[in-house]
Amino acid sequence: MLNVRYVYAEHDVSQGKFRQYIAGMLDHETWRPAALTADRSFAQMAGLPDSESIGPLNTRYRRGSGVTGRGTGDVFFRPGALVFITNVREPRRPEDRFNYEIMESSPVFGRVRLREGILVGIVSRGDVDIDEALQGFLQAFENQAEARVDEKLEFDWTPIDLDSPRLEKLLEKLNTDTAAARFSTPDLNDEALRGASVLSGKPNRELLRELSEAGFGRVADILARRGDKKEEVQSALAELAQAGLTHAEVLLVCKATSAPLARFSEAEEVKSEPIASVRCGKCPRTYSQELVSEGYSVSPLGRSLAQGSHWMTVWVTSRLVDLGIPLTSIVWNLEDSGEEVDIIIEFMGKLWIFELKDREFGPGDAHPFNYRRVRYGADEAFVITTDKVSADARRVFGDLASGRAGTTTPIIIEGLENVEKEIRKRLEAAYLIRALEALVMPSLMVGYKLDAVAAEWLPSNSIPSSVARRVSEMYYYY
Repeated sequence: MLNVRYVYAEHDVSQGKFRQYIAGMLDHETWRPAALTADRSFAQMAGLPDSESIGPLNTRYRRGSGVTGRGTGDVFFRPGALVFITNVREPRRPEDRFNYEIMESSPVFGRVRLREGILVGIVSRGDVDIDEALQGFLQAFENQAEARVDEKLEFDWTPIDLDSPRLEKLLEKLNTDTAAARFSTPDLNDEALRGASVLSGKPNRELLRELSEAGFGRVADILARRGDKKEEVQSALAELAQAGLTHAEVLLVCKATSAPLARFSEAEEVKSEPIASVRCGKCPRTYSQELVSEGYSVSPLGRSLAQGSHWMTVWVTSRLVDLGIPLTSIVWNLEDSGEEVDIIIEFMGKLWIFELKDREFGPGDAHPFNYRRVRYGADEAFVITTDKVSADARRVFGDLASGRAGTTTPIIIEGLENVEKEIRKRLEAAYLIRALEALVMPSLMVGYKLDAVAAEWLPSNSIPSSVARRVSEMYYYY
């Protein structure tokens, strides 16, 4: 995972004075300006007294950007983290124009208008405490800058959140319609999590479905129908009961006719009065003399998780939370105008929707899902099935993608064993794209392509092959 943060402080300072701030960092133990250090080294090797007279000629790094020089700012490195800093000013002077053009070229800040001041960004690996690293840099910058200019400097650093609340806006928009949208907030209580985990096993799922359809199942009958899979069934019965998905009950059976008479929660009830003395309606025996068979029925929790395969919603949501998606960014069962989305999440200002099927996903599912995807403006769409996505459904997705500009086929995940791995891969890809976009501006600013730094921090096999090239091809020339 890669993290990105931005802070900004209003501070009216010329580019020349700002360069003095940066020069003050040259002797810092941890945070040294990489581009300025490289310029100084270049000048020394060239036999020049300073680097001011030998600036790099970086021209048009991005198609049509108009950036014709290097901006004022620098980048700083520490293990697993890269910090960049720049001085934002309206382009009233030629020396301010480079930074202004670079900011307009940035995929992150292109449409953001900041007042004159200093912008700091950090990109870091997931195992780095990004807040600690950022605060450490800001403190070092303030101290070294003050020492360099010999005056008291005050910076009020304000975090910049560039993500728009897409999910909140979508729900507000839907609720302005005549029929308000319905949805539920996730409830990952311990009982539901245990139950969903048990039902992620196919034998357990099939057995609960069978009990739900029958209403009650005798253990002897269940085992007899499974043949040589008795051990698997006994294990499934135990797991369902331990998770509270089934209730153990006893069935009273007439010895003479084998007809079921009544069900009780415990065998002791049959032996206790007044039930023990009740006479069977099929034969002369009393209830206490009849046969007692052990069995199971589905509990309210089991019915709740089985209905509409709700267990799958709980199970997938648990995976999302484990992978770092806040529970507050997840909505269940968003229903509007008869169309329902199983899970919708907001992630880094993007909307992702999930279609869950505890069966084969067929062509009849593909068109409605694509409609929901377009209606809700989803940036990513996932189809997760415990079975397969049929060839016909894949063909429908392919036809829709080829016939509509900007539409891509959804991410298909077949089998629960692949869910966490595939979602993690997409999350890592999204983190990388965000990091690469964040690094466009400092790359243009210092004249070095920094995208390789972020890519190096992630395992190559965790990123789809197309992602590593995507941002670079959009914003840089090769």
